[in-house]
Amino acid sequence: MTRWKTLVVEDEALTQEHISQMIDEDSELQLIGKCSGVREAISAITKTPPDLILLDIQLSDGNSFEILKKIKGTPAIIFVTAYDRYAIQAFEKHAVDYVLKPFDQDRLLQALERAKTRLKNSSLNHTLIEFESLISEIRAKDQFPIKVNNRVILRKTDEITWIEAQNSEALVHFGSESFLTRESLSSLDKRLSHKNFVRVHRSALVNLGQIAEVQKWFHGDFMLILRDGSRVKLSRRYRENLEARLGSNI
Repeated sequence: MTRWKTLVVEDEALTQEHISQMIDEDSELQLIGKCSGVREAISAITKTPPDLILLDIQLSDGNSFEILKKIKGTPAIIFVTAYDRYAIQAFEKHAVDYVLKPFDQDRLLQALERAKTRLKNSSLNHTLIEFESLISEIRAKDQFPIKVNNRVILRKTDEITWIEAQNSEALVHFGSESFLTRESLSSLDKRLSHKNFVRVHRSALVNLGQIAEVQKWFHGDFMLILRDGSRVKLSRRYRENLEARLGSNI
């Protein structure tokens, strides 16, 4: 389990001890330091950057906004102070919460939960950015990544036989294998249109290299027979689209 590195900056000894004890009792937080002044806090933050800071505003040697000027990164910040006049300035610094003294335990617990939610969401966003970067790299190598629940399944793009719409999702067929992805058919069409794929129906996308035969069907429609035996309808609306890609009339 991730434990968020937490720093307490408070010059009142009893309040500092009370806050520190609450952090020690939280399995998701790790107390990495207790500071009483601006210079001490800046030194601690430089040595070990925290994920969360609980910060009094008026300290023995200055104002805690001086500390914020030295912070690199974006830790979650909870202000714990007796002064309400700094609230607007605090939230301009993207504070998670502003707890006024004297406070009860429930109020501080509420602030800590809010901070942990912020940290979890921030971590998730960072993971998603890294994930999308990986997906882009995989696509560049002509692999086709399919997001299925909590997995990413990789197949070569030219192994796809066809793709069919399933409401707002899509079912990707690889011969005997099929995978449901949350990506829409329209989105997949945009991704694959520059490759060997063509839209043959409002609910179907086909790999041109997998078409073995084109048969006339009813009412001006056609039936595509794929190399694995799959049958996919070609509607009149998309007939010219296929002919243009094949370079031949049907």
